[in-house]
Amino acid sequence: VIGRHGFEHTFAPLLAIIDATLPSLPTLAAFIYEFTSAQFPVFFEEIVGIHEELVSMNFNVSLRSLVVLNWLSEIDHVDIEAAVREDHVVYGGGGDGVPQRELDVVLEAVARLPFAGRACSSLISRKPNGQVLHARNDDASANKYTTNLTVDVTFVNGTEGNRTIAKSTQFIGWVGVYTSLVPGIASLTEDQRASSKFSQKFFMANLVSSHGGGPTAFVMRQAMISSGGGEHANIPQPRTFSNILAYLETHPFAVPAYCILAGVKTPNNNQGAIVARNTSAFETRTLRLGSTTPYVPFDWALIQTNWEFW
Repeated sequence: VIGRHGFEHTFAPLLAIIDATLPSLPTLAAFIYEFTSAQFPVFFEEIVGIHEELVSMNFNVSLRSLVVLNWLSEIDHVDIEAAVREDHVVYGGGGDGVPQRELDVVLEAVARLPFAGRACSSLISRKPNGQVLHARNDDASANKYTTNLTVDVTFVNGTEGNRTIAKSTQFIGWVGVYTSLVPGIASLTEDQRASSKFSQKFFMANLVSSHGGGPTAFVMRQAMISSGGGEHANIPQPRTFSNILAYLETHPFAVPAYCILAGVKTPNNNQGAIVARNTSAFETRTLRLGSTTPYVPFDWALIQTNWEFW
């Protein structure tokens, strides 16, 4: 990727924004780094591997920034202005008056972060012969930063003659998956779901108490492909449409999200679902292929954007 586009047109713009933001968010940055290392050790080691590769090419890259990169969608749900003010009280020598210039710089940088705001759409449809189709777009604000980082990835089992386990279209630097396919089993996409902004304290405390919660892309990779190594991963075995769906309906998430899961041709032709998730399984809503809503009055299709389907 760097050989084709150059560091300045791949990682550099993205990491520059993150690097400009982290100094004013020491608590959140440290928590994300330590939480990822402790709760998702396999994924963390993959990020370390990416960091080591970039450093070996003589690029000045922060490991902490690469870890935070994997949480950008989740950071969009945090009240950043309040977090900056909280950290200024702790680290800024007392008082609650954050210099307006510092606050403006941080908020401007956060506004430019990829995945700021709602984006993405997913579609599942069933053909007359029962075959299930699954499509998506990604119109997130990330596009201007991630176009040159977008790759097709094949996950293989090295102990079974490099048998293909799954495929994904994703961004180099992110180790989770937002779009994935397990051949003959299921495909999965994620659309962003809006929520009230979480306080920094709630965001961190909720994750600590969640027993396995993490970024949506981490949870989706665990559901479809492989465990991140955490003790609470409880990955679905065997991986079937039903088991993956149950996992997505119940496993903790760091922030709300829509998960769109499609299966393959089956006798009852209903292997498709939209799962509207909160951070816990509380009030999870699932819309199955074959159902209708006022917004999508077809029993052969499901459509999810960034709005509630009820």
